[in-house]
Amino acid sequence: MPHECNLIMSTLTTPGKTNSQNYTLEEIQHYLSELQYQSTLAYIPTFVYMSIIVFVGFFGNCMVIIVYCSKMTTTSLRLFMVVMAIFDLLINTIVIPWKMYDLLHIWNCDLPILCKLQKYLNASVVLSSAGILVAIAATRYRMVCHPFGRQVSIKQSKLVCIWITLTAFVISGPYGVIHGTQTKKTPNPQITGRYWQVDDSYVKTIWPSLNSGFFMFIFSVSCTLVSVLYIRIGRTTWRKLLPTSKYQERYIKTVSNDLQEKRESNQTETSLEDSEKRSVQGKDLLKPDCSRQNDFSVLENTNLNTNKNTTFCWQCSTKTTQTNILQDRNLGVHYQDTNDAKGDANDELNSCQGFSKCDEKEAHFNQRNDVNKTNNNTLRNLYAIQNRHIFGKTSLMLFTVTLVFIIGFLPFLGLNVFMAIDAERAAALEGVTLALYQLFLSSYLLNSFANPIVYSLLDRRFRMECWKLLKRS
Repeated sequence: MPHECNLIMSTLTTPGKTNSQNYTLEEIQHYLSELQYQSTLAYIPTFVYMSIIVFVGFFGNCMVIIVYCSKMTTTSLRLFMVVMAIFDLLINTIVIPWKMYDLLHIWNCDLPILCKLQKYLNASVVLSSAGILVAIAATRYRMVCHPFGRQVSIKQSKLVCIWITLTAFVISGPYGVIHGTQTKKTPNPQITGRYWQVDDSYVKTIWPSLNSGFFMFIFSVSCTLVSVLYIRIGRTTWRKLLPTSKYQERYIKTVSNDLQEKRESNQTETSLEDSEKRSVQGKDLLKPDCSRQNDFSVLENTNLNTNKNTTFCWQCSTKTTQTNILQDRNLGVHYQDTNDAKGDANDELNSCQGFSKCDEKEAHFNQRNDVNKTNNNTLRNLYAIQNRHIFGKTSLMLFTVTLVFIIGFLPFLGLNVFMAIDAERAAALEGVTLALYQLFLSSYLLNSFANPIVYSLLDRRFRMECWKLLKRS
């Protein structure tokens, strides 16, 4: 094919034909189509890359919109993520097909109005996505660093999305104005082509450089804001994770061992108490050793005021009985019966025995409460650890999305500056350099299909909901 192209060149440059006016339109179109064929071969990696973006990005962003809108509770962060998915879907369905059409007509595309619309929409959507990423970082910063302060509401999130979109579409106007069709030199100096780029009327002016500088400024400010916010988020998250992140496995292992030991000791003590109670019979129950009398401030020949209808056993005692007992203990309310002290001796012993049983049961109950409180505190600690991991994964997911956008935008921005400074050299690229140039020039499209992948990897609930939808279909 290069030999055929050179043959056409030699035919077009024969003596007697000094400029393109001497060529017929069919000859010029045939020559430009041969150049386009060579360029298309060089653009194969770019076409493959864009096709993957369109296929993966379309279905991925549709899943993001469906899941976050219908399967999960609406929050400010999820609203921002849905809006960004809508912008990415516009890139997948409109911007990239237009871009592929541009690459397929890189030598002969004289449609300035269509070029202006494509460049304008492209810049507007990209700037809107960048603004949404800044809003996500700011919202996450408020949630992490100022959890008790005023948070961004859903209504405010909607207003922020509208404001960002309108601002992006306004400031992208100059980018669409300066673009159009630019003359492109061919290997035959007598024939030129046209392609979508900065319009010929603006090539020699300062406007392309100012436009590139303006986008560099927006990119720098956005990166600075996002970097500062995520650094603060990272510091705060690290401080909260510090007690558990360094010793997390050791802590969980120690807590689990403590719980197991307490359960075993509790079971052992319970079995021992049951065996002792079964061994205590007859005379042991009637021993007049009532050491609990001193605790109740019971003097000699003094009886406790206990109602005969009240049974001092654990199973039958009520909160009212326990309250009365405690009141009798604290207040020291005793009724002396000097006339019939000996007759009430057995009642006194039975009362003391009843108190002893209740105290043993109460002590056992308190011990069980202590174990339960320890278990509850441990569960709360483990639940806090889990929440902190979720807390960290959300920040990590949003930071990864932002990082992908920045990494993808850097090559495009650098090549855009290079193209503004030396447009002729950029237009003269060919072969491998042309293939790499176009591939990296399309790197800013990376986040339009990478975001759903990041969500599926770092958001377990999103992954499960997507799997459910796929299984239903």
